[in-house]
Amino acid sequence: MISVIILAHNHAAYTRNCLRSLLNTRPLDFEIIVVDNGSTDNTPEILAQAQTTAQAQGVNLRIL
Repeated sequence: MISVIILAHNHAAYTRNCLRSLLNTRPLDFEIIVVDNGSTDNTPEILAQAQTTAQAQGVNLRIL
């Protein structure tokens, strides 16, 4: 199993693009771990949306 770790802090647009790219990768045989370092922009909302999408695709997305 491959783990992709993303560090995020107040860069919602970049985080969204990164997650979209990963979720469009095939095969989906990896997990995504996002470490949000206290973002005050809309990064938490982006992560919640991505988590819903990831679950629908069978990808483990953990947000720390």
